[in-house]
Amino acid sequence: MQRQEVKALLARLGVKPSKGRGQNFLIEPEVVEDLLQFSQISADAELIEIGPGLGVLTEKLSKLVSTRQRKILTAIEVEPEFATNLRQRFGNLTVICDDVRNVNLPLTLDSAQAKYYLFGNLPYSLSSSILEWVVTQREYIEGAVFLLQREFVERISAQPGSRAYGSISVFLQRYAFLDAGSVVSPEVFVPAPKVDSQIVRLRMRAKPYPELKNEAVFERIVRAAFSARRKTLINSLMQSSFVRNANFATQQNTKATLQAALVEAQIDEQRRAETLSLDEFAQLADSIKRQGF
Repeated sequence: MQRQEVKALLARLGVKPSKGRGQNFLIEPEVVEDLLQFSQISADAELIEIGPGLGVLTEKLSKLVSTRQRKILTAIEVEPEFATNLRQRFGNLTVICDDVRNVNLPLTLDSAQAKYYLFGNLPYSLSSSILEWVVTQREYIEGAVFLLQREFVERISAQPGSRAYGSISVFLQRYAFLDAGSVVSPEVFVPAPKVDSQIVRLRMRAKPYPELKNEAVFERIVRAAFSARRKTLINSLMQSSFVRNANFATQQNTKATLQAALVEAQIDEQRRAETLSLDEFAQLADSIKRQGF
């Protein structure tokens, strides 16, 4: 689809691209092919596209569904005008007109048995919350291929020791293996964003890793550790609200208790949060819980 075609279609539908909804429409067929080639779809997975917009990727997915003799492709689109346009264009497409974050997959699609594979050019401003939704629906999701802001892909796929590694890296990698794909320039979108995008693939784990004795403590410890990420681990934890709100008589007692937990977990208190693996965060959370936090 050419730029002028996109503008003409938007005008006909009476839609002005919204920054709030992150509406930057993909127009380059080669990028669509890259998305499909990078995916790893099993033979029995059902396909869902998030935010199909004008249907450039939808067209390819529709053909793929027909080739694989699947009967239905599902699209979740929040813009009513786009949803109507998509229904008219694709006979094998089921369109759910809603914000994807409101969708409960087994209830909305009336199937608690199916496994879904997701595609989407996701709005930059909503990327975190949509991935949080993916985590809540993980039981029904086999995997996904998304187009996201490059910097965000670097963050979520970062490994320990990287400056991009942070709490969102830890939380998402508990539930999925992440593989970064090719970088995409702004020129392949209408309107063009001001930053590069990147393809990323999520392969959902069979079970969250590592196993945790207390999910809430793990989450609080990870957030606390990264709350002052350039400081040493002991200082980041001491300055965090989680530790400040702990019921210990004095700050000295609090620090001593933290140090005991770090020793038990075999983690040097002078390390920084960005160097800890998922396993080490789990060990630290267990130790801190046993110390009375």
